[in-house]
Amino acid sequence: MAILGKQRKQPRETWDYDIDYAGDMPVGDKVVSASASVVCITDPTDTALTKGSVTFTDLASKVWLSGGTDKHSYKITVFATTEGGRELEDEFILNVKED
Repeated sequence: MAILGKQRKQPRETWDYDIDYAGDMPVGDKVVSASASVVCITDPTDTALTKGSVTFTDLASKVWLSGGTDKHSYKITVFATTEGGRELEDEFILNVKED
């Protein structure tokens, strides 16, 4: 699918991020599984951003993220599989910045 853009959070915040697949799937198909991965772009050894639960509905996925290192950027990749056999992959960049 696509890189969805950039998001921003502070290191001590916990946020949920939604990915809507409604415009990408035919009528009647639905998401049956979802997962996510996190990689620090700034420093690949940094594991400070914590991935919480990854949930899904028929037409969307949600990933919860907390923590992270100030001034570091992370690439979050969300994978979803549909009942019709489609495999969807979306990515976004999360910039962590202490204000």
